[in-house]
Amino acid sequence: MDIKNGRNGCLARYFRDIFQVLDWMLKSDNGPVSRCFLEYQPCFVLWADRELAERVAAPGLPGRSLVIDGIMKRREQVASGAELIHYFTEDGLREFAENGRFADYPEEYVRALTREERVRILDGMLADMERPGCDMGIVKEQSLHLTKMLNIFVSSAVGASLVLYDPEQGFHQLLIQEPSITQAFDTYIRGMRDHGEVYSREETEAIVRKYRDGLKDGGTVAGTP
Repeated sequence: MDIKNGRNGCLARYFRDIFQVLDWMLKSDNGPVSRCFLEYQPCFVLWADRELAERVAAPGLPGRSLVIDGIMKRREQVASGAELIHYFTEDGLREFAENGRFADYPEEYVRALTREERVRILDGMLADMERPGCDMGIVKEQSLHLTKMLNIFVSSAVGASLVLYDPEQGFHQLLIQEPSITQAFDTYIRGMRDHGEVYSREETEAIVRKYRDGLKDGGTVAGTP
């Protein structure tokens, strides 16, 4: 559903589910794009290869093969962009290390990842921290308290995408295309490092490595192998 303005065209667009969002991004979020993520939990699907996606996607997922193809294309699309800023919380990282769940995907879509699979994801994150044009950082809790209720993704190609979560109503996706709002989100996220609101790359890497090493040493959670 679109919300339109007579002078400026489409201001905002609601999506019915995450698959519709994925389809829209694959068609629209292309080119030498700058992207900013501000999330409770890192977007772990960015480090899932096809083998892993095939293993963890629910067998009964509608259009399963098309969804996996789309996720792989989206992964490549984001990795090939001009710039990626990806800020997230230690709580979200810890939660994934403990239970193997993707916070922004419904549990019926993706099963919990095993300890070995979680290590693979975190190894991919650590490798990406060395990639030029990629700025990953953990948000300092005293500066900004983020929860899984709201994730923000800003793209220079499509605008500001918000993933809203309500425990009773589930996930809702909203794309804001009004330029001044999109620019405000972009300016805020880009200013977080300058204002000392995220840990340095070295500090962030050390925290990610701590959870990765804990999993490699045999750490796990009841109910997950």
